[in-house]
Amino acid sequence: MEQIKRLIADAGETFGRLSSREKLMVLGAAFSLVAFLLFFISFSFNNAMRQADARVAGKLRQLQEVQRLASGYSQADKERAALDRKLRGNKVKLFTLVEETAKQQGIEVGGMTERGNQTREGKIIESSVDVTFTRIELVKLVRFLSAIEGRDSLVKVTKLQMRSRKDQPVLDAWLTLTTYQLES
Repeated sequence: MEQIKRLIADAGETFGRLSSREKLMVLGAAFSLVAFLLFFISFSFNNAMRQADARVAGKLRQLQEVQRLASGYSQADKERAALDRKLRGNKVKLFTLVEETAKQQGIEVGGMTERGNQTREGKIIESSVDVTFTRIELVKLVRFLSAIEGRDSLVKVTKLQMRSRKDQPVLDAWLTLTTYQLES
């Protein structure tokens, strides 16, 4: 502490011996040094603030992305749960459905063959029936297909083949109807 006081006293004594012009130059240099230090400290502080703001903005973007993904996951999970409920509740008997729908539409079924059950993706059972229509009008076939697939049940036409007949304005159709349910 004593050394610092002595250094300050020596600097004051030396400064007092300087001419007024030299004093102005020393004061100008000291002012410039202080201004440079203030600028440097201010620049460093602003740079640190910009970097912190950039990190915060990056974290906010990540948080928004997480929220968006969580929302999408939640929606997908709800849809999956609804489909699981639908698959569990699907008790459609394809033979009965085809016969009843054909009767309601006033259509005669040429033949039906059960293709059996296949397990898909571990727990989903796929049941299919091949249906044949002979000499059916296109309009009636379209109404039948709309009635079958328009239900809330999980019945889909997975294959459709048609052949026109030359003797009448009708056609022959072969289709495969498929339904799905969860394995018990």
